[in-house]
Amino acid sequence: MIREFKFQDRPGVVALITEVLGAEAQRILEKRWDWLFAQNPFNPSGGPPFLVTEQDGNITGVLMSFSIPAYWQGKTLSMFCIADFAVHPSRRGIGLPLAKTMIDLPNLMIGSPNKSTEVLWRHLGSLDWGKPLTLTRILDLGGFLEKRNLPGKKFLQLAWEIIDHASKYLNPSTKGIDIQSVEEFPPDCDALWKTITEQGLNLSAPERGLALITIRDQKFLNWRFAHCPMQIYHILLARREGKLTGYTVLRCGNKGGIRRGYVVDQLTLPSDPDTAPALLQGAVSWFKKEKVQAIHCLVTDHPSQWIKVLVRCGFWFRKRDHVLIGNLNLSGLNPQAGLDAAFRHISFADGELDFVS
Repeated sequence: MIREFKFQDRPGVVALITEVLGAEAQRILEKRWDWLFAQNPFNPSGGPPFLVTEQDGNITGVLMSFSIPAYWQGKTLSMFCIADFAVHPSRRGIGLPLAKTMIDLPNLMIGSPNKSTEVLWRHLGSLDWGKPLTLTRILDLGGFLEKRNLPGKKFLQLAWEIIDHASKYLNPSTKGIDIQSVEEFPPDCDALWKTITEQGLNLSAPERGLALITIRDQKFLNWRFAHCPMQIYHILLARREGKLTGYTVLRCGNKGGIRRGYVVDQLTLPSDPDTAPALLQGAVSWFKKEKVQAIHCLVTDHPSQWIKVLVRCGFWFRKRDHVLIGNLNLSGLNPQAGLDAAFRHISFADGELDFVS
């Protein structure tokens, strides 16, 4: 039986996640449960779409989502992101109807499926919203060379240091921009967001790059990053003569034996082109203090000004390792809204994707 989640189902859902996905997934779910589902200020009155399957009184499948606020053509929408999807091994056949029930709901739903579930979502009619790129800047080539048996490692390291040093002269101007670290986002983020919705992100782009976008006001930013129980984020603000012109969100992590930094989110005024490179340069300085060896940033696979800024700031390596899908069942919402946005700037954090067109 497929039905909506009830409060008393929580122990059964946690037990299922633990059995199917392991103790680490259970730890993560427990830690972020209240933040995503109970304390999320953007959840609708009935809660986000959250489905379970039950057999003989036991939870045998779960498909949950969380809500984030979206902006589309002057309207505020609830957009739901897929969080966890698990089915007990003895009930694999229920996964397809469970997923079908979820995507048939009258919602705007997005996700970034892994390879094992991508085929399922496409089979059910999810729209392909592209395959973004991960752009990388290497700060310490030595960490990568140590893992590979390559001749001339010392020469390669020296050559890289020379090239990296020379690249500083390619950096765009950042004159007049002050960068500061903060623990929470200030009230004038609302004014920044208001200006973005009026000006757009790219004055020359269709819809000014705002066909579909996650609302980036103070309320969302503090909930998503400053109050997130899963990650410690570092927040940088950019100001010109005291006026907020942009921000960036950063985090660190270890993967594959490499200390990595992530440009999680960045938003700047299109009318102040010096802000984006100033924030990136501030990010690089902070990452170096944190002994980061490589910095990653997720971007669209469409040409954009944001990608040009990243390349000029030393993000030269590209890798395609994500897929975006969407289901747009809201009345009045153009099914092509996700494609129209072209996702000129896509940010990511904690494994979930959100969107800045």
